[in-house]
Amino acid sequence: MKGTPWHDDAAAYRQLDEFLWQEWDPLGVNNFHEARNEYDVYLPEIFRLLREGATIAEIATHLHHVVTHQMGLNCPFEEQICVAHKLHDLIAPQNH
Repeated sequence: MKGTPWHDDAAAYRQLDEFLWQEWDPLGVNNFHEARNEYDVYLPEIFRLLREGATIAEIATHLHHVVTHQMGLNCPFEEQICVAHKLHDLIAPQNH
């Protein structure tokens, strides 16, 4: 999936939303249409981190906090590092 340039924040936001739903999905709910907005609450902060050029480690730390503290799941930090790399490649500031 090619990244969306930041000059189109609305498209980048939608692309991030789709990524979180299809690729991240730590709760495993993306097969249930009625749960489509499950990750919406996390979008603004993740988008802000990406938009402001957060490092892979910062993104992974945030994702890990969301999964382990806010969702209450057990999750190896390394899994969030992989997700953070994908997010960084998907929607990174250098895509201007």
